Amino acid sequence: MQESEKRAEAAGAGLATAWEAALTSLPPDWSDLLGEIRISSSDFLERAALLLSPANPARYGAELGFRFRCARLAGYGISPGMLRRCLERLDAERIRGEVRILRVLSDTKLVATQGPVWYLGGKVV
Repeated sequence: MQESEKRAEAAGAGLATAWEAALTSLPPDWSDLLGEIRISSSDFLERAALLLSPANPARYGAELGFRFRCARLAGYGISPGMLRRCLERLDAERIRGEVRILRVLSDTKLVATQGPVWYLGGKVV
């Protein structure tokens, strides 16, 4: 099965399943990531923001969705398990969409900081 088919299959199964599928594509020593959740309809944006609040969801441009940071072991961002739980809540309310991992870092070390800083379009995210 090709990667695009796997992604489509996971997306049809719900956001929590899509998140788990996305995590399997990461190296085993990943430490920090920047991701996004795209919502299928603007009707669900406010409710999705509430259900995703532990992830500190941030809107970006005119897209129907949110960006978030995730830290596997330590640092700034939601834990992978807590994000899965948030996505399960979206699935339970039949809020559909897509989960994507935009950037990932491996084996980062926290030295007097909460984690890495990403710049996208000249802005800190």
